[in-house]
Amino acid sequence: MDNILKIDIFKEVVIPIMSNYLKNFDFIFIECIDENIIEEKGVTISYKNECRGISIYYCPHNDNEQFEFTLVHINKLPNSTALISKLLQKKGINYERNFYKEEIDFRDMVVAYCEYLIFLFEKYLKTIISGEEWIDFPVDWYGYK
Repeated sequence: MDNILKIDIFKEVVIPIMSNYLKNFDFIFIECIDENIIEEKGVTISYKNECRGISIYYCPHNDNEQFEFTLVHINKLPNSTALISKLLQKKGINYERNFYKEEIDFRDMVVAYCEYLIFLFEKYLKTIISGEEWIDFPVDWYGYK
């Protein structure tokens, strides 16, 4: 399947599913940006409420990679951010960001990915996305600060 088509399907599926879930925490859909970084296509879908931001980045398989992947950032507004993989790691949970399997219909796979994200939010990150909790990560400035 063509990468541009995958990105379009990803947007068509993720935006309504995640918008519907995140409205429970007063998040609104902010933007969907098609990315083109060093000839790699991708998309970032962003949501925001009064105290948090959530960005979901998707990069489809290309000739140099063996898998598709996503990155999900949760932001504590105005200026703190963390990958959900790091937040989950602090809670002892492994986050799998590679969700592509050739034998499964891509649209079904993206729906399953959204369900996985919602499960993680509900079970492990609900207090973080609701604004009740935040996990700070120390920054290693490598002697620059």
